[in-house]
Amino acid sequence: MNLATKADLHQVEARLRAEMNELDGSLRGHSDSSIAALRAQMHSEFKTLIATFG
Repeated sequence: MNLATKADLHQVEARLRAEMNELDGSLRGHSDSSIAALRAQMHSEFKTLIATFG
């Protein structure tokens, strides 16, 4: 993988982590199971991105 692709991947990773943190904050008051389901879905999508670019 070239350096530009790695830099792009790190930028996407940072943005996704920031969005997950923002989502965590906005979901306060929702049930633990609904939050867990959303986090699992986001984690799966993140892993797909890593597999695609990694």
